[in-house]
Amino acid sequence: MPKSLISITAIICEKILVERDRVLSAIRIVDLFFVDMATGVPPEKVAALLSLLVSTKFSEADDQLHSIEIKLLRPDGEIQTLVEPHVPPIDRSRYPGVPTGFNLHAEVAVSARQLGLHAFIIYIDGEEAVRTTFTLLTREEATS
Repeated sequence: MPKSLISITAIICEKILVERDRVLSAIRIVDLFFVDMATGVPPEKVAALLSLLVSTKFSEADDQLHSIEIKLLRPDGEIQTLVEPHVPPIDRSRYPGVPTGFNLHAEVAVSARQLGLHAFIIYIDGEEAVRTTFTLLTREEATS
């Protein structure tokens, strides 16, 4: 992880609003999602829709570009790449003493073919920086 990384936050929520002034709002921060398994519909055709927000801050003196990659860890250990490594634009403040950084937000459809505890793994410059978890259950499990 880059030494200049001073903060990274990963939030799972139902929706992310992007305001006109580019300020982000995470709506309904949750870590438990339910899917309705209809009779005769294979689990791989059912998904939970959720949003992921990643916010990074680097020291003000850092003038480097940094890559981000996001993977999904399934309950059985399977790992899927959701966001290939890429370099997002860095937001540099016009005010002195303010850290640089970037935000990444995405809507993700997570297939119900595996239920249970999942994790998003966020990599910065090829190294794991943070994990955030959520649980995927069927509506029937919630009522039993």
